[in-house]
Amino acid sequence: MDNKISYGKNNKTIKLKNETSWSSIHIICLLAFSSSVQFTLYFSSTNQFLKTFDPDATEFFYGIIISSYSIGNVVFSPIMGYASNRIKQIKILLYVGLICQFIGNLIYFFVEILPFDNKKIFLIIARLITGIGASNVSLMKAYISGASTQEDRSRCIAYITGAMAVGAFIGPALQLFFTPFGYPGIHVYNLFRIHMFNLPALGACIFVFVNFILVYFIFKEVYVDIIESTKDEKSNIPPYDIIAALICYLTRFCQTFISTNLETLAAVISISVFSYTTTESVNIISIANTGRAILALIISLLYVFIKLEKYISTRCTIIICILSMLLFHGITYPYGFYNKVPTYNTTINFSNETYVGCNLSKYSWCKNLSPCNPYLYYISHTTIVGISYSALNICLNTLFSKIIGPRRQAFQQGTLNMSKGISQMLSPPLIGLAFDYSGQSLVWIIHILVVGGTASLWFLFYNRMVPLINETDNITISSISYDLSVLNQDGSDKSITKPISDKISRSLTRVAELYPNKGSI
Repeated sequence: MDNKISYGKNNKTIKLKNETSWSSIHIICLLAFSSSVQFTLYFSSTNQFLKTFDPDATEFFYGIIISSYSIGNVVFSPIMGYASNRIKQIKILLYVGLICQFIGNLIYFFVEILPFDNKKIFLIIARLITGIGASNVSLMKAYISGASTQEDRSRCIAYITGAMAVGAFIGPALQLFFTPFGYPGIHVYNLFRIHMFNLPALGACIFVFVNFILVYFIFKEVYVDIIESTKDEKSNIPPYDIIAALICYLTRFCQTFISTNLETLAAVISISVFSYTTTESVNIISIANTGRAILALIISLLYVFIKLEKYISTRCTIIICILSMLLFHGITYPYGFYNKVPTYNTTINFSNETYVGCNLSKYSWCKNLSPCNPYLYYISHTTIVGISYSALNICLNTLFSKIIGPRRQAFQQGTLNMSKGISQMLSPPLIGLAFDYSGQSLVWIIHILVVGGTASLWFLFYNRMVPLINETDNITISSISYDLSVLNQDGSDKSITKPISDKISRSLTRVAELYPNKGSI
């Protein structure tokens, strides 16, 4: 049941809900899972699909196709957020996002039969439109923040984080179900073909259709921790700390900067630095990715069922995670204590099954490279990075939502998502240049500077990284949400459903004292 609490001379109103809207949150988590699957579903087949109708397509063009998804996400995440705040709902925009995802995947599926010569351009268009649709993930995170109580916030964010982690792991694995169709696949009435390269798009369309049904028939947009103003009055919620919000944006940029670079350089590090063959490289990277996905799921489950935030604060957890990333780079830096890397010198393209080591003709720094032990690298990468990345995701999203406070925060969540997307676009080419120039050592130095700078900001502004609710004399909305009462304009109170306890009376009186002649809290 919704609660409406009025106070003060202008009969200002607070609208409250008794408890977290779990059914709607579960639907949102399913939508987030689907978006995550759609992002990773194409990774293992897009390049091969591109080569089927353009054998001369370059790796650079393939990179443009992949990055177009992030471009759509970056540009439209804050736009979606702003629109949501203006219309004060997300359901319509969820439909917009799902329609964009469906159209993008449909173009990808039928790209072979489009009556145009330069079909590869439509792969970019398809992924761009799908990325625009995926920008509704920021709306989902904003809704999670507004539909959960302060006590359940970490648990709910763990739900959506775990759903996206599982989706990212399942996406590439689903390609195994499409591989048996082979290529050119099955002809359907001589109109189009179904094969291993376009079936991921068809599967994504099915995902989107199911999501549309869930949103239309089951999802109910219910808010718990959002305070609305009346028609004639503006909201009197104190402004959130902009410095604290900016630090959250920078932290998300830093987190994504590190993870994206490690993923981008994963293959070249395993081959050129640790002297693995191509087959060994694929195997070790797959094992490491699987291990990190499992750890991410475990961390999410711990927050859901054990509620780790009760034992260690979100601020402390975030700082520990940032310092853990420094620890990883510290113990895996190429100090020169281990064996030198085998080298060779050739300009011939090959699969790296015959030659093992670092190619001097490509990397001049090979002769001086002495990396850490590969077992140390991959074990620490899987455990330290896997655990810290997942915990940082949950805690940063939780704290950020509380810093913004009990207001509609779709725009702020969209900006947070945009900082992630900007990092995903900028970091691969920049770090690729650094690796080509000086190898792992320069990359690690850049990482240490970025992570160290982020950690310094957290230590410097530690006291400001707090929920907005603590800055308003600890007026805890959930503590008064189980009793419904209205205070008359003269300050007296009348009980509507239950006798008003002294605690509630004191809380509401304190609210009126703090904000005597302004809009609703």
